[in-house]
Amino acid sequence: MVLTADEDDRRAANKVLTIVVHPSLHSKVVTTPLTHYSLSRLFEEVAGTKYPHYGATARSMRKAFGLTLAPAVTATSAQRATPS
Repeated sequence: MVLTADEDDRRAANKVLTIVVHPSLHSKVVTTPLTHYSLSRLFEEVAGTKYPHYGATARSMRKAFGLTLAPAVTATSAQRATPS
């Protein structure tokens, strides 16, 4: 789960609170500069789809937080896992 509170103050150095809730995280503070493109990239990484235009070059929020992705579930792997 990702929660973001953006109270834009119209300054270039605007800081935005972003909280990432994940079972593997415990009191992790990230100081790496991330953007909304980083968030978009995270969603694309989780969904396993192509990065959006600027997401391909954005810093990885997944790497910044040290998150790992679960293996993708495909129709074929789901069928193999289902008992007959």
